Amino acid sequence: MVTEKYIHVGEHELLYLGRINDLAVHSHLTWTLCFALDTNFQYSSSVESLTTKQPILIPPNLKHKIEAKGSFMVFIFFEKYSTYVNCDWNKKNVILQDWNVLNDLKFELFNLLYSKNKANHKIGHLLQNLQIPIQRKKNIDLRISKVLKLIALNDLEKESSLKELANSVSLSESRLSHLFKQEMGLPISSYKIWMKIKKLSISLKKNKNLTFAAQESGFFDSSHLNRVFKSYFGINPKNIFTNSIIHWI
Repeated sequence: MVTEKYIHVGEHELLYLGRINDLAVHSHLTWTLCFALDTNFQYSSSVESLTTKQPILIPPNLKHKIEAKGSFMVFIFFEKYSTYVNCDWNKKNVILQDWNVLNDLKFELFNLLYSKNKANHKIGHLLQNLQIPIQRKKNIDLRISKVLKLIALNDLEKESSLKELANSVSLSESRLSHLFKQEMGLPISSYKIWMKIKKLSISLKKNKNLTFAAQESGFFDSSHLNRVFKSYFGINPKNIFTNSIIHWI
């Protein structure tokens, strides 16, 4: 059955909206805000289990699973230093009690589902101005900022090694690894995978097929993509990107 899905690719975030059944045990590369637009979903991790449709903030590297039973689910994957989210990177997970900060976004997503004009929306603007009032973020270390820019500029033929990145900011490899994880909440290797997934989304947005987009984004082949994607999202990428009408919003 062909289903409709909605994907937004921003500078520091990805948004997914669509019907979801069950997601296998997985852990995210980034902080993730998820909530249901209609019925409750079940979330379980080593920290807690709950049934809700309230928004939940899930930290990176926390293994969990979601049972949604066909609910319309929204997932917003955002980098620690995204321009619009203030959060405590060290929390286990947070149930967002104040729905008010999401009211406009939720209303716009409902409109998308039932509107014939899928291009007429304010999703990007609302995400850029979304403020989740949990804790102020600090400024990123300038050396890590430089490393992030170098990783973003890497092309597939020349991916900077840890040694090259460390030399660029006059740090040892071990010191850079420690500082990067301290600042970003995940290892450099995991951040590189996150960037590949963003590149994959951009390639698919340009109407590339999944196999070509995977290779263009730095995955060895479809099997490599399937393995990585399922470990971080709990689902095979074909279940998202094939037999679906994708609205790039």
